[in-house]
Amino acid sequence: MDSERTDLLDRLERFYDAVPRDAARVEDHGSLVLFVREGPGWPFYARPRPDGTGSPTLADVAAVRARQRELGLPEALEWVHDLNPELLAVARSAGLGVLEAPLMVLDPATLPDPAGLGEPVRLLDPADADFESAVAARRRGGRRFAAPGTARARPARPSATPP
Repeated sequence: MDSERTDLLDRLERFYDAVPRDAARVEDHGSLVLFVREGPGWPFYARPRPDGTGSPTLADVAAVRARQRELGLPEALEWVHDLNPELLAVARSAGLGVLEAPLMVLDPATLPDPAGLGEPVRLLDPADADFESAVAARRRGGRRFAAPGTARARPARPSATPP
């Protein structure tokens, strides 16, 4: 694997581990961590420990699935195959259905110049010293669904069926 791809995968790993941490309790289950959402919102997932202390075992997967069932959470396990290829066989042997999805990455060179968008825009980089505080400030700002067209949808009302 070339160094550019290795760097990209390392950055993605840090991102996948960082995103749920400010809204979730972290539980260790062997070589896996389970993010348990604190408060309302979409449930998070379990994933390999970011410190790479070992490959997840069948016992680790069984323990995290049991905990997810105990909490009434979906049994969700997510990982980047390039970094944890052994987890595919372990997950399948544990009885999990596995969706193999391609990792798609947008080339930063194709992004528009933020200065030309007419709104203040800052691209956050996990390597920035103030990354975590910038993400936390953004979340505290309550602007996640403030832009037009991003409000939460109302549930559809059941329609009466004709006789």
